[in-house]
Amino acid sequence: ESDVPVLADVSFEVAEGETVALVGSNGSGKTTLVKLITGLYAPTSGKVIVAGSLTTELDRGDFHRLVSVVFQQFDTYEATAAENIALGDWERLLDDDQAIEKIADDVGLRPLIDRLPEGFETELGRSFGSTALSGGQQQVFALARASARPVPIMILDEPTANLDTVSGTQVIDLIKELNQKDGQTVVMVTHEREYAMGCNRIIHMED
Repeated sequence: ESDVPVLADVSFEVAEGETVALVGSNGSGKTTLVKLITGLYAPTSGKVIVAGSLTTELDRGDFHRLVSVVFQQFDTYEATAAENIALGDWERLLDDDQAIEKIADDVGLRPLIDRLPEGFETELGRSFGSTALSGGQQQVFALARASARPVPIMILDEPTANLDTVSGTQVIDLIKELNQKDGQTVVMVTHEREYAMGCNRIIHMED
């Protein structure tokens, strides 16, 4: 209900298997655009098409099969370390310890989990209170959940915001690996110039 459109004259296409960086100053509409792509917002004008369908015609199940998302706001679930990964695709993973451990290995979580008091069975989250994770550690768990489900499109909103340079580089390398291995389409919001330069294309938003 703003007097001024949040987004105007924004038009682009992302090809299958492409990695695209969305860059721009704070308030330029990057996160709003991501929420439009994922169907969390409905456009008041214009249209957003994902995998050949208007987002306004897709239901939540369709989005779940097509898109995985990591936003800047994330948290640890009140659950074990294993369950915090499995919840990314809980119907398939909740009782599959081997698959959960493979995901942890793929995203570089294994060293952290091995240091936890009870490994994969360590209870995490505020209620349990026995083990506190840093923001960066929580972010890697969030990425593990997002990569747990095989989908054609991955949306990442500042995936390295809470990570140090080394950890951030590891996350970007993981994203590239997923893109190359599975042909996954990746749209990444980032303020990091070096990470944006590693993408196939950069879309710069302003005003």
